[in-house]
Amino acid sequence: MDHTRCGKLYKTDKIYDPPDGQFPVPAPLNGPQLALRCNPALFPFLPDDNDSTSTSILVDALVRTTDINGAQPLGTIPPYRDTELLVKVFLNGENLTSGKVPLNGSAALRFNLSKLSPRIEPYDLACTATLSSSPRTFDSIPSKLGYLPFPDAPIGSFTKLDLRTGGLLAKRANDSRPYEPIFPLGFFTNIDGYLGGNRSALEELKYQGCDSMDISYWLVDDHIFDSDSMLSVRSLERYCSRHK
Repeated sequence: MDHTRCGKLYKTDKIYDPPDGQFPVPAPLNGPQLALRCNPALFPFLPDDNDSTSTSILVDALVRTTDINGAQPLGTIPPYRDTELLVKVFLNGENLTSGKVPLNGSAALRFNLSKLSPRIEPYDLACTATLSSSPRTFDSIPSKLGYLPFPDAPIGSFTKLDLRTGGLLAKRANDSRPYEPIFPLGFFTNIDGYLGGNRSALEELKYQGCDSMDISYWLVDDHIFDSDSMLSVRSLERYCSRHK
């Protein structure tokens, strides 16, 4: 016998499947596991990042009791011991940097970018970690580090991903000023003449908190659009002020 419910067909002799869109619950584990993650602070790096404080590797030493990709059994840890891991970072198999990272914590390990050569192909990035009381070595999930040469002269700007915040950074080429977050929204310049003679409005919206990467989720979830699916600027102003 078949039953139709909410536009879906179900059979009485079949196990009921929940609706689409639900995330699976991670399977519990018998003991704690360590999931080691290593990523560059920026992607990609450029030659003008040589003197930047952002030339670092972000290391996460996650301790979890549910199944997580790439995790390895941690075993029993004596109380008040082994609260730190010695992490070594390798680029294409060669030692790049090292340092201590709190167990179940994070750290940024600095490295010297000038030792690398810019290239189109990304470098292979990997990390290993050890506890002081154990000879075991924990391996990270492989990742990539990009270090690009400066683009050709016609290129007008650079954009990179800031993995510390999840945001985007940009600046004009051949400009000594630092990178700045990209305003994540665009406008038709003829929306009620809003930007026609007042381009400082973008800076005002940025001051109100609209440079947050979360603003797109607010707009989608709360349907801040007008009848023509065009963004309502006044609604945006109110929303940014509320979430600042």
